[in-house]
Amino acid sequence: MPHHKPKLSWLRLNMEVLCEGAIKLTVNKLAEVSEGPPRRARTIKYSYNASTPEGNILRYDNAHKHPGHLTEHHKHKYNGTGNEVAGSPCHVGEDGWPSMHEVVEELMKMGIQTDNPD
Repeated sequence: MPHHKPKLSWLRLNMEVLCEGAIKLTVNKLAEVSEGPPRRARTIKYSYNASTPEGNILRYDNAHKHPGHLTEHHKHKYNGTGNEVAGSPCHVGEDGWPSMHEVVEELMKMGIQTDNPD
């Protein structure tokens, strides 16, 4: 029986998630979906951008590789008014880029700290 390479289709996800502390997470993902069986989705490109009305807080993405980074997976850190902080972007690597769930958890912790400084 000849081996057939599964056909691929594409899935694009664009959404906003509202978190505590007036934090908004804008999610953009592109995944390839194999037609299986079983069907599987694999993220190819992603961006998780978190902001408040005052400006950006952080962004994880793999839009391109930055100088000195081994892979394109990185995190931008901002001061809350949209200005990138020193040392940003930092490399997170192929094994270090977070799931959307992990980014939401990180933002919820930030929101709790913003609402309750104790």
